[in-house]
Amino acid sequence: MAEHLQTRLDALLEDRRKKPAPFAKEVGLGPDLIRDILRKGSMPSADRLALIADGLGVTTDYLLGRTDDPTASKQGPITTEPEILAFLSRIDKLSESDITVAFTVIKNALDAKRGAPEPSGSHDQPQLANLPRGSKPSRRRPQQSDA
Repeated sequence: MAEHLQTRLDALLEDRRKKPAPFAKEVGLGPDLIRDILRKGSMPSADRLALIADGLGVTTDYLLGRTDDPTASKQGPITTEPEILAFLSRIDKLSESDITVAFTVIKNALDAKRGAPEPSGSHDQPQLANLPRGSKPSRRRPQQSDA
């Protein structure tokens, strides 16, 4: 397992153009931990492994070589700030500034959404953004044919 962790961590950091020490700081770990994993094959505790996986947007199972699918055991929507940041960090060619702006927009939208209940039946409403300027949605329901 330690060999898989070394190999996959090294490849993921390289793929995401991240240096070990800054990445460690980004996820709240000491720089020596990442270096020891990469150089000595050290095995971190489960909670530290989870921080590394979340920061890279993969599962702990992937890091440990238990699956070849980086997101295999991830289910459900992205809801936490680390998950949002990990997702944005995986988008190629986004600068740190771009990631900060996108994160702020997403976080504000989620905070607003959590504060206001979703209107019932909103899926039945017309998409107002797609209507020509100045037009209003029709309130009539389409007539069903008797065929």
